[in-house]
Amino acid sequence: MQLQWRNSEQMPVIRILLLVNAIILSAEYIYTLSFEENGSIENAQVFVLFITMLCFLYATFTCHIRPFALLCTLTCFAFLLREVDVEDLNIPSLALALFSGKGKYASVLALLCPTLYWTFKKHSLNFLVRDIGYRFKKFSIFIALFFVLSWIFDKGVVQTNNNPMLEELCEFNAYILIFFISIFYINQFSLRKIQEAD
Repeated sequence: MQLQWRNSEQMPVIRILLLVNAIILSAEYIYTLSFEENGSIENAQVFVLFITMLCFLYATFTCHIRPFALLCTLTCFAFLLREVDVEDLNIPSLALALFSGKGKYASVLALLCPTLYWTFKKHSLNFLVRDIGYRFKKFSIFIALFFVLSWIFDKGVVQTNNNPMLEELCEFNAYILIFFISIFYINQFSLRKIQEAD
């Protein structure tokens, strides 16, 4: 028996997102937060991504759609590599070669390709769209919109006095929504809950 996605679960997320944005903008007005590389907002993004990655990793072991959960885990890991300047970390040279520069793209592809194969071997595209995509479609639309807006502000397609702030804030909103998807994913596809529903 499939558990049903409840639209009412989306409302607290919207309120939380609005509250987070209000707090950040208020703090920016009062304290002048750093929206530059390795600034306070980017560090917050890294924290949210790391927690989200752990949630999807947990789902990989506890949910009945494991390949997709692992794919999401690796996607979060790829986002982490994008946000973290690995070159500045005190890590072994092998790790530096694997997770910085061109090496990180090769490493991410080496991890994603077999996971994609496993995902589509276990589940059809129709199933993934119908049973997963449909449940989180509204969040997914907003995530895509936030990333597009982030790109627009980053590339200066639209020029404002606050492009760096708007870019980082859009990315932060996208990562927060991905975090909530990971929570709802665990709730919706938990093996225990599905067994109880049966």
